[in-house]
Amino acid sequence: MVPKVNRPVSTVSGIYRQLARLHDLWIVLAWAGLLTGIMLNTFYHRGCSSFTQGDPGDPCLSFIDLVFIFAVAVGAGLAMADERIAIIGFVISLGIAVFFFIVALAVAPFLGLQDPIIQDRFLNQSFLIAFRYVFPFPLMVSLFGVVTGLYLEGKYRISEV
Repeated sequence: MVPKVNRPVSTVSGIYRQLARLHDLWIVLAWAGLLTGIMLNTFYHRGCSSFTQGDPGDPCLSFIDLVFIFAVAVGAGLAMADERIAIIGFVISLGIAVFFFIVALAVAPFLGLQDPIIQDRFLNQSFLIAFRYVFPFPLMVSLFGVVTGLYLEGKYRISEV
């Protein structure tokens, strides 16, 4: 009799089960991607008065940007399976979003598409802008949004429908 060898499952259902186990990780990464998109869109379309009058570090967050951040956080809270990961995930997603934001701003200087003299000042400003994008309002709005999403999920069980 030939002994049965336990090989890793290489079927589509096995791969799907592996990916499904990481459900909350995918939600956190999608959340970070959406936050990065909101931050980059706001950065490249800034036009508030304090920015145009000489404060290059002003992120120019509008009420609409905060509503988008809240909506993304509510959606992530609704989709999360574990409350602990949701609360920790909002900090992780903001951290990943800031990292991707700075990387997106640093690509041009590192590829040589900008003058090297401007490079240091631009990168220093990107750290300042990234900090001001996250603190204090987006951080609080994101936390309130994920808690609201968790509450709605617990009350109405939207994900079980």
